[in-house]
Amino acid sequence: MATKTKASKAGKPKNVEDKPVIGESGFDKWMDDVRDNPVKWMVKVVILVAVVCGGFFAWNYFTEKSEQDRQDQWDKITRTFDASTSVERYAVLTEVVIPDDADIAPYYWFLRSKTAYDAAFESEKIDDKIAFLKSCNDDCATLINNYKTSAWVSLPWKSSRGRPEPAPSLARRIQKQAQAQYDWLVKHRTAAPPELTHDKSVLATLNLKDVEDKNAKTYTLKIRVYSAAAPYAVDNFLEVIRRGWWKGKHVYGAQEDDPNTTSVDAVLLGSAFSKLADRSDVHGTEDDWVGWTLPIENSSLTAKSGMVAFDLRREANAIAGGAPAKLVIYTSDDVLNSTDRIIFGEVEDSSEAMDWLKNIGFDNLKTVNTGAPGTNVHPLKLKIGIADITVEGAPDSPPATPLPHTWTDPKDPDPLPKKDDEGEGKEDGAKKEGGAEKDKEK
Repeated sequence: MATKTKASKAGKPKNVEDKPVIGESGFDKWMDDVRDNPVKWMVKVVILVAVVCGGFFAWNYFTEKSEQDRQDQWDKITRTFDASTSVERYAVLTEVVIPDDADIAPYYWFLRSKTAYDAAFESEKIDDKIAFLKSCNDDCATLINNYKTSAWVSLPWKSSRGRPEPAPSLARRIQKQAQAQYDWLVKHRTAAPPELTHDKSVLATLNLKDVEDKNAKTYTLKIRVYSAAAPYAVDNFLEVIRRGWWKGKHVYGAQEDDPNTTSVDAVLLGSAFSKLADRSDVHGTEDDWVGWTLPIENSSLTAKSGMVAFDLRREANAIAGGAPAKLVIYTSDDVLNSTDRIIFGEVEDSSEAMDWLKNIGFDNLKTVNTGAPGTNVHPLKLKIGIADITVEGAPDSPPATPLPHTWTDPKDPDPLPKKDDEGEGKEDGAKKEGGAEKDKEK
């Protein structure tokens, strides 16, 4: 290490010029200071190490926290997909709080806008549709204004090749559609049809019972009708009841839409051959009818648990009209095979009977051939008969043209061959085939 040297004034020779002292480097000065003040520099080193370590741990903590926050935000959004309808999903989405600067924020606002748009279509009331369309418009505006570089705003929703103008982004397209429908509904809100209600004066009472058990409980169904939605079906329903034709008929089939469950989605009852409880081979078939058909009415009613309908008449598997004697009572909200059935009524205040029908036992190894493609109908394990069915009141909207009610009871089907006769027939056939083969050999 360089040290200062200075000639003593007393020993300084004459005629010798003073030479400047060579300057020290910064490193030399720092080392001198460290040697002279070791405690001070040790404190500085400790502070420096503490700052570096603290910064590292802080960076690691906030990085992990940011990842955890991002995962929590994603989990909140994905949990909304557990909702069964768009209406429910949107309600859950509005409760989710996503920071504006979160990476997932653009997707969150796109999902909100799309869900609100779908909820508008699911809603039945005009006011609910308008509210959801407005929410969709507002959510799209948030997405467009705050996240202009996101894919839902910056990219066209489809290729613009061959078009004079580029296609809009997906967010702008949804917003445009929602705004147009919102404007139309607001303008025509007063022209919306009134909500459909059942006939207040008509009430039918249907009693079902296990006919083989004298002590069995009788289950009662109270049925309301909607003559404004299906006037011909309601007129026929009342006429058949007043004739007393359904009394003594049976529940001949249980519709099973999901083979992985044992629940019943609908029950079929009242056909002409249903009085033959042991002949599931002819129940609901083309021969099981009363000689005429109902006109098919495009009822605005939808299939769900408790709704009552007439089944269809099929000839060579083609729909020929409504079957005026075959009733269908839906026991599930998730009905898959209900296309074109004529829905005209609804069960009310009969929860016990509906629960009984929904869980009634059926033989899933056998099927009832109703002719309806894709419909699984099985015979019941019990013999459930119509003990009684009555009605009171007159419909609010009778049909414009009276129905003919040309009723013809079908001829009973041929009896099934006895097992002994069937066996003998098989043996005779085998003998004949064997003889024929021998003749060929000769």
